[in-house]
Amino acid sequence: MKKIVLTLTFLLAACTVASAQYSTENLRGLQGVRLVVMFGRADGLPEEQRPELLKTLTAEATTKLQNAGIRLLKWAGESEAAGFPQLEIRITLDKLNGFVHPLVTEVQLLQRVKLVRDFTIEEDAITWRLEGVGGPTLEIPMIHRQVAGILDRFISDYFSVNPRQTAGSTEKN
Repeated sequence: MKKIVLTLTFLLAACTVASAQYSTENLRGLQGVRLVVMFGRADGLPEEQRPELLKTLTAEATTKLQNAGIRLLKWAGESEAAGFPQLEIRITLDKLNGFVHPLVTEVQLLQRVKLVRDFTIEEDAITWRLEGVGGPTLEIPMIHRQVAGILDRFISDYFSVNPRQTAGSTEKN
């Protein structure tokens, strides 16, 4: 019994995703997103490996979103017309020191919003967010799995309020 509890505890600690309390309603009517993948900090990964990892994660995220049917906004004009939605994937890779998780992944959607009290004031606000942590060691496959898992949740939340259109459908979102 102790072995089972220990194993379950380890698996839970190895890769955990935490959700902030953002409503999926914030995704309703979204016409696409601009994708940004970046490191928050990457001290836990040799410098020569960082560019390739970032390139691979960006390609995987792009493919995942496009295959799901979520439009990627690439030009300033189309991003502005859509309300400046930006899906940011921030990966923090720390050296093992016993005090921090070696992997922290944050995926957040920023959108341009106006204050109700003064419509002339516009700011970018986080309207959807999900975080994950990984450990006890830092492994590249774990990074890929964690980012993919959080993106799967974003895609699920997106389509929960923006139903997929079929070829014959004339329904508007």
